[in-house]
Amino acid sequence: EAVLIVDASNYILLANKALQAISPRAATQIIGHRLELVLHSAEFLTYVESFRLGKAQPQHEVEFVEGGRTTWLEVTGTTIQSQGSSRAPWTLFVLHDITKQKKLEAVRKDFVANVSHELRTPLSVIKGYVETLVDGRDDIPAGDRERFLKTIQRHTERLNSLLEDLLVLDA
Repeated sequence: EAVLIVDASNYILLANKALQAISPRAATQIIGHRLELVLHSAEFLTYVESFRLGKAQPQHEVEFVEGGRTTWLEVTGTTIQSQGSSRAPWTLFVLHDITKQKKLEAVRKDFVANVSHELRTPLSVIKGYVETLVDGRDDIPAGDRERFLKTIQRHTERLNSLLEDLLVLDA
């Protein structure tokens, strides 16, 4: 967990080494520097200001893009009493890296979309042929009915095969 304490003017008072994993700029001595010079994320800086004004949730997801690398963080903020002569409170932020969870969520969404498409195709064919057979059962020649039923059977087997594959993935 990266921990960061900033004063009311956005000067960094404390930052731990875990912050370096988020921002390479944090590898240098950053205590006493302005937050804007270390963490280049308009979304995070907006959250900092909103939090200070009491308009933000204590916990917020923020995307950091730096050097072609995207990092997702769950940022939790709290106000702490300042030390010394300053009367303005400080703000403590804990930044938890949730990049892996975001990537897994994206993979899951893609998987669900692909499975839905794969299942929908045979199901649409089956539905179309069944509706045709039901609506025109007296008008359809026996040869066509037999061909329709074989198509329904083939797509039902395809659907069953897809479902079995899904069950194997779940095991």
